Amino acid sequence: MRAATILVSIRAIRRWVACPVLGVLLALTSCSHAAEDLVEPELPAHTVQLSLALDLRYDGHVYDMTSIYEDDFGHAFMLDTARFLISGAQALEENDVLLADYANVYHMVDLEQAGSELLLGELTAASLHEIVFSLGLPPSVNHADPTIAQPPLNDLAMHSGSTAMGYTFLHLAGRVDGNADGIIDDTDPRFSHRCIGDQLICPAMVNVHADVPTGGVFVAPFPIDMAELLENIDLLNTPSTAGDGDVNWEWMQRLMEAIEEEH
Repeated sequence: MRAATILVSIRAIRRWVACPVLGVLLALTSCSHAAEDLVEPELPAHTVQLSLALDLRYDGHVYDMTSIYEDDFGHAFMLDTARFLISGAQALEENDVLLADYANVYHMVDLEQAGSELLLGELTAASLHEIVFSLGLPPSVNHADPTIAQPPLNDLAMHSGSTAMGYTFLHLAGRVDGNADGIIDDTDPRFSHRCIGDQLICPAMVNVHADVPTGGVFVAPFPIDMAELLENIDLLNTPSTAGDGDVNWEWMQRLMEAIEEEH
């Protein structure tokens, strides 16, 4: 009986060896299953302080608040005030998975302070996909008394002066070349645009796509394309607006797009 069993086994081995294609297929099938069973190790989560760093651009170049630029209608101008409020920031992983919520963090973004960091708070994660936030303030905050607010909401220069109207979500001001001499000086007219009103609040997003480092402060770039923000606005013939009218609605939309531009 033992001899017969050995003979059968030898014959089976010979049939397998005689069919090399079958042998290769069996080997590939085995390797395929092994590859499918492999799972990439997850990245370790780290705890950091998350900040945003202002990065001002103008058509791919660094924007300088002290330099003269030209609007789309050929008027030279120079900004001396460019500030806006942000609130309700959230840190998200891919597929909109919430990593951290900074609901009570408010920042007044001053474009004169390019490179400055805006601290959001603690983040514990392996990687960060994007940071979303609102341009402006929610109504409950917008109509509160600014004289008893904490910084930066106690800055009365960014308030309308009326709790019924609330804060200025975006303020842009400067001078535009009124005599077409290519020079900006005190003889040139000023322009000022103040976006005020609950309905002007709008969402914005900063793409990050990075692994979270080990401890310390994780600084995410906060790029703003000033050419996008100032696109198609006639600063000489639209010198002053305040409120929630069409011009100011357009300002807020352009600000949102200036931040969400791919840089």
